[in-house]
Amino acid sequence: MYQVCKKSSVRQCFFIYMSFMLLLFTAACASNIVVSNQETLYQKAEKAYQSESYGRAIDLFQALQNEFPDTEYAKLALLRTADIAYSREELEEAARAYNDFINFNPDHPKAPYAFYQVGMTFYVTLETIDLDLEALRQALETFQEALARYPDNPPYTAKIIQRINDCKRRFAKREFYVGFYYYKQGKFHSAVGRFDYLLANYSGFIDDKVLYYLGLAHLNRGNIKDGHRILLILTKAFPESPYVAKARPWLDKDEGPGLPLMFMVRDYFWVKDYDIGDSYLTTSF
Repeated sequence: MYQVCKKSSVRQCFFIYMSFMLLLFTAACASNIVVSNQETLYQKAEKAYQSESYGRAIDLFQALQNEFPDTEYAKLALLRTADIAYSREELEEAARAYNDFINFNPDHPKAPYAFYQVGMTFYVTLETIDLDLEALRQALETFQEALARYPDNPPYTAKIIQRINDCKRRFAKREFYVGFYYYKQGKFHSAVGRFDYLLANYSGFIDDKVLYYLGLAHLNRGNIKDGHRILLILTKAFPESPYVAKARPWLDKDEGPGLPLMFMVRDYFWVKDYDIGDSYLTTSF
């Protein structure tokens, strides 16, 4: 009797063990099936996106987000919906989707890309000098924030810096356009104000041109001292500029003040990332 019971117990233990192992195997298979389904669904959606079948791609990416929320594939699907809106030139919708991705996934490897794309939703609207200044301002601020938050992201850092410089260049051209308009109208005081503002905020792009007309604006106002000083700065800071030759006749009319211009240099060039050399700062003219 004892032997029978013992054999029965062994069989029972073996059955329990096999059932447990089967359960683990089934669970593992189910997990693999879920992952496989995520991959399959994402691959189908990505294929539709790459072939520009945006309607089908949107449906598949949204289905992926609904069926598999809080997964890596769901995050990538959200980013792709933003890309689709951007490709369709639905820029406000694209900006919202990119911002959603950034807010939900600030440390994701794709976050710098999303931030860059937010800036691009404003940047692509900039076409002429009669541009939307608000869009230009938002583009510049977004790219600057992207650089501040993700300063060491090689794929996008260079692109972001390039866009920042281009936005500043556009602002510089816009300010010069307005200042030159005042200059041509004989409103030299207003022209000086615009040119001063340009050099203080957007230096490094068309400074030689701005200095030339700023100097002439002062001269036309009868402010000979400042006019000569500014034209002298032009000749020393940009000796190869074509505007130096234009400035020479104005300087030859008078020897000028012949005073140290260190304070003038600091007034006009004491701007971050603008370096004209220490030797120039201590030069007397």
